[in-house]
Amino acid sequence: MDVPVEVRLRLERLVAWMEGQDESVAAHGLRVSRLARELGLAAGLRGEQLEILTFGAHLHDLGKALFGADLLHKAERLSPGERKALQEHARAGALVMESLDLPLRFQEIAACHHERFDGTGYPLGLKGNGIPFMARLTSVADAFDAMTVTRDYHRALPREAACQEILDHCGTQFCPEAVAAFVQVFQLEAALA
Repeated sequence: MDVPVEVRLRLERLVAWMEGQDESVAAHGLRVSRLARELGLAAGLRGEQLEILTFGAHLHDLGKALFGADLLHKAERLSPGERKALQEHARAGALVMESLDLPLRFQEIAACHHERFDGTGYPLGLKGNGIPFMARLTSVADAFDAMTVTRDYHRALPREAACQEILDHCGTQFCPEAVAAFVQVFQLEAALA
């Protein structure tokens, strides 16, 4: 079963809108979407589930497109107030999706992609399997892309260093199942605890 046509059209319109708002957010979304799809395949997702993950990961940072470029591309360290405001992008993206009557599973990816497996993430402080699985996969893809692409506020890490960061945070920041899929996709030789 595939995502219904009317939902797909709304998603495609959102992607186009996001591309018009901020190129870097849109490009990041596309890269995260591609990696999340590979992680989903490695984790056994197929059909509609894989489509939901692919679109949801593409739009995971939709809420960031609501912020101004001055905040999104600030080269200096964000103030605590700015950081707190920017953290609201997860909730904001989910609310936009809800307002467009997109299914809950898309909203969950946007809302929960910064939750951490150990419960120290945001915005809800969800923990372990309480975090929707597709958001856990998106979290790994998001972090890997964020580490390996130069942005206004940091230089890209080499791919090997970013892979090691993912492995080092397995079970704390990242879900062990999602990291296992990551290891499979990147064909890493790693013993996961």
